[in-house]
Amino acid sequence: SLAASAVGSGITGIAVNVAGSGEIAVTTSGGTITGFAANDLELLTLAAYTPETGGNSAILQRGYAVQLDSGVVVADLNGQSYDLQGVVIETSTSGVNMLTYQGATLSFAGGLATLAGDIASIAAEFADDSNNLPAPAPSAVALGSLVSGSVVVEDDGRLTIAFAGSDLVLEGFYSSNGLLLRLVDGAEGAVINVAQGVLFGTN
Repeated sequence: SLAASAVGSGITGIAVNVAGSGEIAVTTSGGTITGFAANDLELLTLAAYTPETGGNSAILQRGYAVQLDSGVVVADLNGQSYDLQGVVIETSTSGVNMLTYQGATLSFAGGLATLAGDIASIAAEFADDSNNLPAPAPSAVALGSLVSGSVVVEDDGRLTIAFAGSDLVLEGFYSSNGLLLRLVDGAEGAVINVAQGVLFGTN
């Protein structure tokens, strides 16, 4: 069962709403995380909130989990194309930019991945010459056709996709139902400019 398989690695218990809503509550050593499970239990979405205390900012956390496969190889991806959905937040010292990846596709051939399509951007600068408050400005962004190096796939479906000539990396999991990916664009620990977000891929 879901409860039996989830206990461990800091998780002390899990409760599933038996009424059919899919709501779950995961108990950890640090508190309780709530969320929802898909009908087939292959995808979980989780969220936790820590209120502001002692001058420290409130913390909102989100998490996703996917049921692992076995015996996954690169050939399972070759010939597949996925429509992407998700939001990526790009932060810098000058402003913040939200990118929605609806309209982007990720396709696989010959052990390589190609990211292509047009996505939407809403950017806001922190300050301008007149000291105006940030004003979100929507625009379209053409990804072009970004080709990765060799896609790294592990037996359980975990994959890493690094795009040559940039700091863009997609990492996450492949399953028969689609992709669950984390996008990172920017050097580790970068302050000037870094982007992160979660993407879902369906075909």
